[in-house]
Amino acid sequence: MRTLWGLFIGVMVLLASGALYAAPGDTCATATVISTLPYTDANTNNCSCTDDAVDYSSCMSYYDSGYDGFYEYTNNTGADFLVEVCAIDNIGGDYLGVGLYEGCPTAGATCLGFMGGYTVNSCFSACLENGVTYYILVDNWASPYCADDYTLTLTNEGPCPTPPANDDCSGVIALSCDSCTEGSVFGAVNDFNCSGGSVTVGPDIVYSFTLAASRQVTIIAEADYDMDIGISTVCDDGSAATLLCADTSGTHTDPSCGDITHNTYGYATWSQTLAASTYYIWVDSYSGATAGNFALEILCDDPCDFDCPTGSVPEAEPCGDDLNGGCNTTPYTFEPINSGDTVCGTAWADAGSRDTDWYEITAPFASNILTWTGMAEFPFQLIVVTNTSDCNIAAGEYILDTGLACEEVTLSATVPAGVYWLWAGPSDFYNTTCGALDLYYATVTCEEDLYVDLISFDASKIKKGVRLDWETAVEIDVLGFNLYRQQLRKDGSFGKMSSVNANLIPSQGNAFMGAKYSFVDPDIAIGQTYRYTLKSVELSSESKELATTDITIRDIVRGIVN
Repeated sequence: MRTLWGLFIGVMVLLASGALYAAPGDTCATATVISTLPYTDANTNNCSCTDDAVDYSSCMSYYDSGYDGFYEYTNNTGADFLVEVCAIDNIGGDYLGVGLYEGCPTAGATCLGFMGGYTVNSCFSACLENGVTYYILVDNWASPYCADDYTLTLTNEGPCPTPPANDDCSGVIALSCDSCTEGSVFGAVNDFNCSGGSVTVGPDIVYSFTLAASRQVTIIAEADYDMDIGISTVCDDGSAATLLCADTSGTHTDPSCGDITHNTYGYATWSQTLAASTYYIWVDSYSGATAGNFALEILCDDPCDFDCPTGSVPEAEPCGDDLNGGCNTTPYTFEPINSGDTVCGTAWADAGSRDTDWYEITAPFASNILTWTGMAEFPFQLIVVTNTSDCNIAAGEYILDTGLACEEVTLSATVPAGVYWLWAGPSDFYNTTCGALDLYYATVTCEEDLYVDLISFDASKIKKGVRLDWETAVEIDVLGFNLYRQQLRKDGSFGKMSSVNANLIPSQGNAFMGAKYSFVDPDIAIGQTYRYTLKSVELSSESKELATTDITIRDIVRGIVN
């Protein structure tokens, strides 16, 4: 049906415009020539192009695996200018990728900008030199994807911005500890590409800072564009030792300076203990997407250094070995752990690889509250895997959180009886060495979850008074329910809570199914406003508030479930 409908639409377009959607050229030699700007190619496609299996440039990553469509433009304006390239995936879901290149985009060509995504609607900018020929490659994720309806726009935005003074290592700007600076990468060119990390082909600038002694250094960055951060021990093109190469990383934290509304991928928080030396920070752009503004803060503190907690259990794996690598080893190997245990372990991370420690726990109750909490002398990450049927762990089958060095990380999940995997290790892939601030500890608890899963709690006016209805999905070890009423005072507050039911309303549900309940409160007055509270009573006699709902007689307001 989709094919027939597409044919019908194509015929309608043919009748209306005299031609089907025009496709771009299939190679550089047959590229669609753009003679003047502004230029728009609306509602076109690259589906009739071929995939010649050429990896034109690493800047497009996996978006250079589909059908290849080419545009050609030569800057004959007599001056350099800033071009804005915009693309819209009009239908969506085509995994569209668009790259701008200096010369035909064969392997090794200079990539000036790139955008790609499941549904693209974005722009990037680049400086075009006078007399130079450029190519725009419109591509996709691997077949069968093609861009069956996209719009490409190129606009002359005026003179190229002046490059920042710290565009490269010759103009590096020195920062100090406990300082915050604001800046922009507009006008900068691509000098730095992380070694072993992300593709960072966008404009970048460089700062430095110097430590006189070993310090715990925290870098907080925020940007209004798709930012990347690189931290290196030398100022070069990124081929030397790199401590960090990451786009969005860590927990979002606002720097103390600047007023940036951060892009979805425009923040990074990184912390590491560094030795006395000079370090370089590259503020970069992931995959050449766009330039923009940023704020960058450097905080320095005493190194994070602690001992194993008293009573903790040593990890069975010495640092540097791989005895509990879980799903990352063959065969899969998990270290057993029990509720209440605190494991004290070590980990390493270097040159794009890291140690991963996997533990296994059995949850015995019908419903369990599984908690995994810990801290490390390095940037730390914890994971709880909630589906352990196999090691093909998909999204939604785990939870994770990260923390800086000496920052506590806590995860909690409600799970049924079964076997679960717990993961602990560095949150990045650099600069954690065995024997030097490599320690972590993590505690697991598994407690029985006594609870009610409440679906709704409502109040309605009937002839006999106020009818209270509630429904549960699950009731585990619940004796019953109590209802309470408060009357609204003239000052806007609610008065003393009084019981509605004389006797406990018995539970009708269990661990596998819930129940529906109804109770009528006859003790009401016309024109008054009441607040009703529903509480459960557990087998332990503990009482828990579940929800409240307000009603003014003649008006109905739906309840708010806690």
